[in-house]
Amino acid sequence: MSTQSITRHPEWLKKKVFKGGHYDSVKEAILSLSLNTVCTNARCPNIFECFSRNHLTFLIMGSRCSRSCSFCSVYSGGPEALDGEEPYRVAEAVERLGLDRVILTSVTRDDLVDGGADHFRRTVEEIRLKVGGVTIELLIPDLKGDRRAIEIVARCGADIIGHNMETVMRLYKSVRPQSDYERSLGVLRRLKEINRHIYTKSAIMVGLGERYEEVLGLIKDLRSVSCDILAIGQYLRPDSSLLPVERFVTPAEFERYRDISMDMGFKEVASAPFVRSSYMVGDKKMSKEIKLPELAEGVSQATVSMWHFKKGDNVNEGDDLVEMVTDKATFNVPVSATGILKEAYFEEGDVVKVGDILAAIEEEG
Repeated sequence: MSTQSITRHPEWLKKKVFKGGHYDSVKEAILSLSLNTVCTNARCPNIFECFSRNHLTFLIMGSRCSRSCSFCSVYSGGPEALDGEEPYRVAEAVERLGLDRVILTSVTRDDLVDGGADHFRRTVEEIRLKVGGVTIELLIPDLKGDRRAIEIVARCGADIIGHNMETVMRLYKSVRPQSDYERSLGVLRRLKEINRHIYTKSAIMVGLGERYEEVLGLIKDLRSVSCDILAIGQYLRPDSSLLPVERFVTPAEFERYRDISMDMGFKEVASAPFVRSSYMVGDKKMSKEIKLPELAEGVSQATVSMWHFKKGDNVNEGDDLVEMVTDKATFNVPVSATGILKEAYFEEGDVVKVGDILAAIEEEG
C-alpha cells in the first residue's frame, strides 16, 4: 500500500448533506436512552440520509473496541463494563421510533468469555417482547471463532446474521491485524451449519489496494460457505490516522461485481460506492416467513407432502402453499402475504417441526 492518501473525491462520491424527516427524532431517541450507533461512532458518510429516513444501526456493548482495525474510527481501548439494562433501552428505542426493521452490531469484546453472544441474544429477546413482527438483523464480530458462542447467536431468533469479511486475504494483516481470514469465513459457515433457516450476510470494502482477481476470490469464498447477501462499497478514510484510500472504484466496476456475484448465486447483492453493511436496508422489500403452525395436541411435526407453488411463483394471501401430513391428518398451510415465493426451505418428504420456517414470501410494495 502507498502512504499517500487520495483526497480529491470523484463526482460520484460527492454526497449532498441534509437533515430532515426523522433526523431529530432519531437523534433524540438515541441520546435520551444513552445508546450508541455505528452511524455516529464509525463516522458513516450516510448518517444524515439514514437518520432522516428513520434508519439506524445500534452499536451495543459499549463504544470502545478491544481490537484496533486500521480502517475503523470506532474508539479502541479498554472496554466498558457490560450494561445489563441496554437490551431494554434498545427495545424501547425500537418501539419509540416505530421501526419495522432493526439492525444491531457491536464493538468486538474479546474480554468477554462468549464475546458478547448472550448480550446479542438478550437484546433480540427484549425487542421481540416489546415489538411484534419486527425483522431483526445482526452484524456480529468473529467471537474468536468459538462454536458455542456462534450457536447462541445463530439460535437467538434473528432473521439475518452478518459477519463482515471486509477485505481480501492478502490485506488482512494491514487492515485487520487482530483478525483472521479463515476464522471469519468459518463464522459464516458455522452460522449456516447450525441454523440453515437464517439468512447470512457479509460486506467487503474496495479501494484498499486489492486486485480484481482477489475480490473475485473473496466473493467465491463467501458463496462456498452459502452466504446469502453481499454488500460491496468504497472504502473512505474516516480520519488521517487510518489507512489511506488507494483507489476510487468506478460505478461501472461496482456494477460488474454485482453482476458476477448474482451469477454466483447470492440472493441479494448491493454494490455501489456508498453501500455499507446496513445502508438503506429498510427500503428493501421485506420477506414474510411462513412457519409450521401449532398442530393437534401431542403432534409436534409433519411431513412435506406437496408444494403447490415453486420458487419464483406469484402467490396471494390465503392460497394453499404446501400440503403437510401427520399420522392423524393431511392439511394445507396457507400463504399469509401476497408476493413472490422467494424460498422453499424443505423438499417433499422432509420432516418439519412446529415453528420451523417453511418458506419466505417477498411481499409486494
